[in-house]
Amino acid sequence: MLQFYNMKYDQFPATKILEVSSINSADAKLFITDNQADLVMVSGTSLLKKNILEIQLPVGIINLHTGLSPYIKGSPNCTNWCIASRQFHLIGNTIMWIDAGIDSGDLLCTAIVKFTGNESLSDIHIKVMEEAHALYLQTVKSMGSNTLQRVKQNSIAAGTTYYSKDWNYKQKRRLLKNMRYFNKEVNTAEYLNKMASIVTVNIQ
Repeated sequence: MLQFYNMKYDQFPATKILEVSSINSADAKLFITDNQADLVMVSGTSLLKKNILEIQLPVGIINLHTGLSPYIKGSPNCTNWCIASRQFHLIGNTIMWIDAGIDSGDLLCTAIVKFTGNESLSDIHIKVMEEAHALYLQTVKSMGSNTLQRVKQNSIAAGTTYYSKDWNYKQKRRLLKNMRYFNKEVNTAEYLNKMASIVTVNIQ
C-alpha cells in the first residue's frame, strides 16, 4: 500500500512538518498551539493523552478510524480483523470526535465499504483507505455548515474492540483462509442483508 501512495503522491505539498517520537510529546503540543490550529485531524496514531486532549481548539480534535464504529474498534488493523472474523459486511470507515478511549468518541459519520468480489487483499486495503480519505475530506468540508453532530456510539450498538496483542499467527492464518470466502460471499443475498442491517451515520 505504501508503494501505491508513494506513486500517487510523489510530490507532497510544501507544509510545516514536525517529526516526534510520541504524539503526546511536549513538542507536539507546542506545534499545535503555536500554529493556532482550529482543528486537529488524527489518523493512525497511538492514543492521545490528557496533555493533547486538553488543548482548547475552536473546532476540536477528530479522528479517522479505518473501521466501522461502534461495531469494530481497535488495532492493529480493523479491515484485517473483519476478514479474520469473517465479518466482511463490517469493513468500513469512521470519522469521530476523539476522546481518551480506543475508537470510542462520538460519531460524526460512518460508511460501509462495498466490494465487487474480485479484490485481492491489497485491493481491499487500498479501497478502504481511498474511501476513508474521501470521507475525511467530506466531513471537514461539511464543518462550515454549523451542523456538526455527536452521535453516541452506544446508541447504535456495543460492538467489539480488538487489540494488537491478540493479532497473532492464528489470526493471520484465519485472514488468509477467509480470503477464499470473501470473493464468494460479497455478492450473496446473505451478505447484502447483513450490510443492510448495519446502522451508519451520514454526514449532515
